[in-house]
Amino acid sequence: SKTTNDVYKDFYQSQELTEKSTPIIDEGLQNSIDAKIENQIPKIKISHVKIPKEFFNKFITDDFMDWNKDSMIIDSYVLEHQLKKDYVDCLLFEDFNTTGVKGNPDIFKTRLEDGSRNDFHIFLYYVGAPAAEKDKSKGGSVGVGRLAFAFSSKINTFFMYTNQEGNLEKSHFIGLSNFGKSKKNASYDSIARYGNEGKSPKGFEIAESIKSKDELKKIREGFKLTRQASEAGTSMIVPLPREEITYDSLIVNAINRYRYGIYHGHFEL
Repeated sequence: SKTTNDVYKDFYQSQELTEKSTPIIDEGLQNSIDAKIENQIPKIKISHVKIPKEFFNKFITDDFMDWNKDSMIIDSYVLEHQLKKDYVDCLLFEDFNTTGVKGNPDIFKTRLEDGSRNDFHIFLYYVGAPAAEKDKSKGGSVGVGRLAFAFSSKINTFFMYTNQEGNLEKSHFIGLSNFGKSKKNASYDSIARYGNEGKSPKGFEIAESIKSKDELKKIREGFKLTRQASEAGTSMIVPLPREEITYDSLIVNAINRYRYGIYHGHFEL
């Protein structure tokens, strides 16, 4: 990860995730508004779903469980206890009439060959660092907001399914976990990614997005996404959302923060 600050302290603790403040609304809505397709109104849908344990178990390896228990998350056994139940609670944050996360995940750089921003790479690997890379015309600050999705989960994890506007052959599924410092292995990056095994140009192990159409179809169906294969935009999946994130708290915070945009029809929620 490319970072210049302690994202756990500077973002999560400063935001105080309570019923009065739900950063997932602050950051999620801003991301969707920033990514709107020109001359279209972004539509954001938030829903709570129960995912069969049999499907969710496919995403949890022994390595994931070991690192989860070794992490700085508040309750390192919450996942183990949850997997004894029949279902896993998930929060879906989906936007439509948006561009999806642009860029090329196969290029491990902040800029593409034509000089444009590689948003996909920045989204996954630059946290609290790329002020120079920030598009000044959009909201937000220096890249800690995307972790609102991770910190809204009891296991500090989110998955992302995105369809890119203009090229729906480029659909991707990938995940991110903010586990913090490892007690067993100090060389571990505090932020882990979920995907297929790959290598960076310098030989580092990295997670590559899942692109197989058959696998993506199973993921859409398994996580009960309302997004179709032909719809541009992004679906964020937050497993085991924190108890503080209720429909009431989401509604109140959306009104407090975005009442002007809601009133004037800048987006639909």
